[in-house]
Amino acid sequence: MLSSRDFEKAVQLAFLKFHLGLGQIIGLEDGGEKVIREINIERDEGVRMDRTCFSLLAYADDIVLLGEDEKKVVDLCGRLIESAKKVGLHLNIEKTQYMKVSRELDNLQETETITVGQYEFKKVEDFKYLGTIVTQKNECQIEIQQRIKMGNKCFYVLGKLLSSKVLSKETLRKTEEERLAVFERKVLRKIYGPIYDTDLQGWRKRHNQELTELFNRPNIINGIKRSKLEWAGHAVRKQDSMVQRVLQENPKRKRPLLGRPRLRWEDGIKKEFISAGGAEYDHMDWKEVAENREEWERICSMARWSQWF
Repeated sequence: MLSSRDFEKAVQLAFLKFHLGLGQIIGLEDGGEKVIREINIERDEGVRMDRTCFSLLAYADDIVLLGEDEKKVVDLCGRLIESAKKVGLHLNIEKTQYMKVSRELDNLQETETITVGQYEFKKVEDFKYLGTIVTQKNECQIEIQQRIKMGNKCFYVLGKLLSSKVLSKETLRKTEEERLAVFERKVLRKIYGPIYDTDLQGWRKRHNQELTELFNRPNIINGIKRSKLEWAGHAVRKQDSMVQRVLQENPKRKRPLLGRPRLRWEDGIKKEFISAGGAEYDHMDWKEVAENREEWERICSMARWSQWF
């Protein structure tokens, strides 16, 4: 009986043999792409694009054979099968299919299967290669629908997180605010992509100020600030609310704890209130100002558009 360590070594050895065998087939040596030798592909074989012919696409064990007609594809596939047998690799009949690509499919006579030696492959109207759906008529509608479906799936999975109001009730320190801002810029850089710098003669990541100008909307920190102020005003105006009672009673310890005191929720509200309203609100009680809905809404709006980056 194999131990876990012996089993791991056996798996690694099997994978190494598979990798070396596949490398011999498609000509991968030392990680570089080489011309396929065992099946002797000519330069004029395959599908011509501009002045180059493509007859084989390979990524790991995902291989696509290309040809201008069925006879050439059958011949190329047969040579690949024979080359694979030399290193002990065999074709997976269940995962191997064929497809004709043309703008005039209605005028073509297609068979439901194609025979290569002892193998018989089924015809398909589309297939997925390296995460992209390829169709007979080279249509993009199916791929777009698939991506929208995947996006909706991720969106609904994150539904509770996106609609959560927890951050508007939390006391955020400067460290947490910076982490949220870094994450937001990470997402924006992914959306807008890199920019070509003529001075550096190369592509680079967008700077923070460039992201701010492109986005031209309140950042995540300002959104949280506004939500905190809106919720605080609503809680204070509501009669006999738990938050109102806690703020009024303001419980204190008989014996203060050692070290620097932790930032309270009301301390954060006061800070955002003064930051949004300006110096004129420095000596005013935010709870009294919150009783005026119009004035409090104006302060919340100012907090949303305050500068962060």
